[in-house]
Amino acid sequence: MVSPTPPCRRHAFTLIELLVVIAIIAILIGLLVPAVQKVREAANRAKCQNNLKQIGIGIHNFANVKRTLPAGSILDLSQATPTISARSHTNWAMAILPYLEQENVQAGYNQNFRANGDPEFDDASVNQPFVQMFIPVYSCPSDPQAQQIMVPASQASDSPGGRSFATGSYRAVAGVGDLNANRWWDTYEGSDPRTPTPEMRGPIHVQSRFLGLAGERITSIRDGTSNTLMVGEYYTNTTPARTTFWARSYTSYSMSSASPGQSRTLLADYDKCSQIGGTDGDNPCKRAWGSYHSGVIHFVLCDGSVRAVSNSIDMNTVFPGLSTINGRETVSVPD
Repeated sequence: MVSPTPPCRRHAFTLIELLVVIAIIAILIGLLVPAVQKVREAANRAKCQNNLKQIGIGIHNFANVKRTLPAGSILDLSQATPTISARSHTNWAMAILPYLEQENVQAGYNQNFRANGDPEFDDASVNQPFVQMFIPVYSCPSDPQAQQIMVPASQASDSPGGRSFATGSYRAVAGVGDLNANRWWDTYEGSDPRTPTPEMRGPIHVQSRFLGLAGERITSIRDGTSNTLMVGEYYTNTTPARTTFWARSYTSYSMSSASPGQSRTLLADYDKCSQIGGTDGDNPCKRAWGSYHSGVIHFVLCDGSVRAVSNSIDMNTVFPGLSTINGRETVSVPD
């Protein structure tokens, strides 16, 4: 008599085996996620550098045609004592659009009307569709406010119901500010001159023919084009309305300035910068630089090269020296 075949037993995972498998999977995920994040950040950083490279080419092409670098912003030429809030029109990012293969975009902007967006000036509404456009080359993928439309902070507080602008990620280098006197090369008040001394100007600053504030030639960069910053990154993870707005021509929303001795201004965090400053005020924070790239901020220099500037760069002499065109400093971007 043949004995019956014993039933086949099914082997299942024990609780310990299951926990071991789950632990292994968790470790693999833990190893994989940072790697994916590093790859993504590397791609974002490369894209950001390429954007700045294209911006640098656009500025140089503009200078080749116009014989000067573009204006950081242009004040109304019809008044002897213009104020930046009432008389700001175009800016550098608008001016170079045709040299970035964006001729059709610039065609939508009417330079006879203001671009500052303050609602008390009715003619500012003419350019609202233009200033709310998204321009890919002006946006860094690491920017948390990328491709957003919002009301800039100064309008939200000073002009309730202020008009909205599209965000950007890059600001021109206006020069070195005088924190104590609250003077900057991104503005000018005719009744109370708000420009620092000439040797503190950067490559792209406020202009007004009526006031004798002209654009800079490449040959004006006596400190050397490879030693002078031209456009760099700024965006913030706090107070989003203080971020960069590429078509906002009012003071510091598309320009920033070096503030000597103020390392806090290299943070991509407007609130933290303001808190560190305490009684010194937040004007340097409005004119800050910052990025989400680990430890560095990217700039395109006046020679068209793109360099990564360390967040720990000396803010007393080196960074201010790199931000002026004719300060006669012997500084270069540290490796």
